[in-house]
Amino acid sequence: MSTYGRKSVVHASLFLALLLIVGGAPLKSSAAMIDLNANSMSDVWEQIFGAAALSPGVDTDSDGVINRLESLAGTNPFDSNSVPKISMSAYSTNGFSVSMPCVLGKQYQLQSSDASLTNWVTESTLVARSGTIVTLVASPSPTAKFLRMSISDVDTDGDGVNDWEEYQLGLDPFQPFSNGQLDGAGQPMDDYAYATGRLGSQNVITISATDPTTMQPDPGQSASDLGVITVSRGGFALNAITVNLGIGGPGAGFATEGVDHLALPRSMIFPVGVCSKTINVIPLANTNRTTTVVAMSQVLPGTGYTIQAHMSGLPPVV
Repeated sequence: MSTYGRKSVVHASLFLALLLIVGGAPLKSSAAMIDLNANSMSDVWEQIFGAAALSPGVDTDSDGVINRLESLAGTNPFDSNSVPKISMSAYSTNGFSVSMPCVLGKQYQLQSSDASLTNWVTESTLVARSGTIVTLVASPSPTAKFLRMSISDVDTDGDGVNDWEEYQLGLDPFQPFSNGQLDGAGQPMDDYAYATGRLGSQNVITISATDPTTMQPDPGQSASDLGVITVSRGGFALNAITVNLGIGGPGAGFATEGVDHLALPRSMIFPVGVCSKTINVIPLANTNRTTTVVAMSQVLPGTGYTIQAHMSGLPPVV
């Protein structure tokens, strides 16, 4: 068991110590999670933080919390400031309150025990549905108590995707068929099948000419007919990636950049939440051009994505 946090003797010995436990005891999630690579860490969490290559038992950012528990808490394994921690505690006539940063969909419990530290009783519990801080209260007691905070997962709708994952994927943790898609039999697709299916194409890049033709303008005129190339990524837009791009040619049949059309970008940034972006192919007036040529944009290898085979954008410049 891994415990950490602040330990202190507090008011009138009613509460002897305050501990923080991730996952409760034993340290494991109380709800299902998407874990197709069977490494005890959520695949959704791995995608958000780029953590798929991390070892579950290693503390990558040296903040005292191993990666598996950072996954369970929904914190960043590469940032030592992103760690589950008790931020405030206070005693009043109503009891002892404990506050800590929270993430949506995680369950937070304040538990108490006598000096044996074996008979833990839940004083209060809360699944975070809004805000960034949770506060739980333990009732007053004439005898001394040990207190601890526990973080765990819940799967409210029982669909195999826990509430935290559903919030991250834009799904409804209260509805098991909230994705709105149909399966191969024409029946509503459950959220687990939808999520795992899309994760199977996570950050697979495709490129296509969504407006495949454009006409050169007359000399002295601006282009009014543009070609359009669309670059898309599969799966969920959970993290930011930069996609490397190149152009086709030079050679017969290829347009000349800077002569037949304005320069095309050599990279494209996909921020979190963005699944597709477009490139405008802007033709130039070239009186020497009398045949149809192709302005090609293609995806090049890079970090954080894979390329769908045989895909490139091919809007011809006439």
